[in-house]
Amino acid sequence: MTTKAATDIDAHVGQLIRERRLTINMSQERLGALLGVTHQQVQKYEMGLNRITVGRLCSISTALGLPCSELIPDHKGRRVKPDPLLLAALSDPSGRKLIAAWSTFPPDLRAVWADATKRVQTIWEHTLRASRPTRSKPPNGSRRSTAT
Repeated sequence: MTTKAATDIDAHVGQLIRERRLTINMSQERLGALLGVTHQQVQKYEMGLNRITVGRLCSISTALGLPCSELIPDHKGRRVKPDPLLLAALSDPSGRKLIAAWSTFPPDLRAVWADATKRVQTIWEHTLRASRPTRSKPPNGSRRSTAT
């Protein structure tokens, strides 16, 4: 029996696994330990280099706290283009903490949290603008005399 090479769908599933793992702040080592595989194997799954059996996919989804269906792409294997803002947040430990906290909120609290975050951003931007030094010109275009 020959093994088929990994496909774009495998890469997409791997991307979904990685995004969820980072969102819940889980290391590849921890996921590997839960699955009984090495972190290198988890890395190969996430990079789409190795195919994942249905049984393994269900084990991964359980370890990540997801229903198995969340990791299965549509029948056309469409690949979702990653959102650059989401990738930036996922690549930063503080961003992952914020996402993990947000994901535990009920929908109405998520909206309140988003509004509060926007207000903090606005205040921060005003603070930065106010703290920038301004260049001042002498009155009437005159130069200050250094002679005494």
